[in-house]
Amino acid sequence: MTGAHNDNKSNQDAGFLKSTMLAPSLYVQVNNRVSVNVNTEFFHRDATSPYWMTPTSKTIYKRAPDLPINYDLSFTNNDVYFTATQFNVNAQIKTQINKQWLSQTSVAHTNNDLTGPMLSLNGVTDSTLTRSISGGVQNFQTFQLQQNFIGDFKIAGKRNRMVLGLNYLDYNDNSNTASFNMDTVNFIHPDKSYYNFNRAAVDSRLADAAYKKSAGDQKSYSAYVSDVFNLLENLNLMASLRVDRFENGGNHNQLTGKTTGKYGQTALSPKFGIVYQPVLNKVSLFANYQDGFNNVGGTDYDGNSFKPENGKQFEAGTKLNLLHGLLTGTLSYYYIKVENTLRSDLDHDGFSVQDGTQESKGFEAELTSNPLPGLDIFAGYAYNESQYLKADDGLKGTRPDGAGPKNTANLWASYKILKSWAKGLGIGFGGVYGTRLDNLKHLTGFEVPSYLVTDASLFYERSMYRLTLKVNNLGNEKYWNNRLQLQQMRNVTASITIHF
Repeated sequence: MTGAHNDNKSNQDAGFLKSTMLAPSLYVQVNNRVSVNVNTEFFHRDATSPYWMTPTSKTIYKRAPDLPINYDLSFTNNDVYFTATQFNVNAQIKTQINKQWLSQTSVAHTNNDLTGPMLSLNGVTDSTLTRSISGGVQNFQTFQLQQNFIGDFKIAGKRNRMVLGLNYLDYNDNSNTASFNMDTVNFIHPDKSYYNFNRAAVDSRLADAAYKKSAGDQKSYSAYVSDVFNLLENLNLMASLRVDRFENGGNHNQLTGKTTGKYGQTALSPKFGIVYQPVLNKVSLFANYQDGFNNVGGTDYDGNSFKPENGKQFEAGTKLNLLHGLLTGTLSYYYIKVENTLRSDLDHDGFSVQDGTQESKGFEAELTSNPLPGLDIFAGYAYNESQYLKADDGLKGTRPDGAGPKNTANLWASYKILKSWAKGLGIGFGGVYGTRLDNLKHLTGFEVPSYLVTDASLFYERSMYRLTLKVNNLGNEKYWNNRLQLQQMRNVTASITIHF
């Protein structure tokens, strides 16, 4: 059993997040050939909406720090919160057929419920904003059945590691929601009307709102084969092929009785790879290519179901394991092109638009070092160049709103005492750096400045539990994400994790 409870309060005048998670797991070794593993997870969260302000398209301000909004105010009330619950269960049966073949059968089910009002803030002028509410009930469910046969055998003295499999996935969503503008307030010098925003007022408007009921169903049927072939001791070749039949039953509007967005597609997804070790078990060079698609759930504001995203990806790099495992890392270059990509719908909060082709390419580096017993160091760097090759609303050639900074770097070091009376006591320190975001045309050309955020932690760990005290954003840095959402200022978290 793993359990966790989180209780966060905002450093603004209102705002909170409370969550509880329980994850019991059961493993049974039936005999020397058969084992059963069942994992479950229960998750509950009550929270106010994250602070999110979208400026007016006619704003005179072009930098996030220049927007004269009062960041001490949340523009919400602690009784205007939503509730999210989630239940996941996964059962897996492994059967050793013989020395070469293993059968792996998995069944998984997830259920997600989201209820209650959610708030977004939208600029009207450079001094006023509307508080917009989206409320109601949403439910998402998935059921997955998978059968794999995993082989490890030799042909002509050459080792093969093969996977043969079938997969069935069923996704359902049901919603009954309403959206409306609650009121307009001055965000520089709010008057008394600022405090009229509460749960009673929101529920009164929700009771008279026009709700939109909808339901959708998506299914996919897949078969695949993959083989890793040891041509030489230090040279592995990989080839795989997957065939998917995706069926989107469309989105059914229960008010109009109409179903829109029906869609079906059968596609082949090949993947090829090579791994060469010039220094066996220490230095690996790799490259891979794949052509596939990702089934996208949900609908746009008009109730149209999304088509699958189609993508091509190439990656090459090296993996290192040096100094007897004291230094490990990965360096890689990638190129990705995806069609039918989603982007945020600026006119309808919480919805997406599917109208573009996106290109991403870049370099990533990750290094992990354990120079001394108990001392762990992790460092990472990423460069990402991303743009819309095709898009509406004048976005062609601009950076997608979810791409993040071009350059990001992170460093984290922790030390845990391994012996003596203080065994299990440890400290950690690190930070994240990101370069500025500019040319955000989806936000009228706003520039989000670069940032450097540092954290520190003190922890005590034993076999059955871990106690952690962490200070986030030590320097009290004011920084924003790509949607001009102010991130948390300096805050302190205390956590207890228990393992049974």
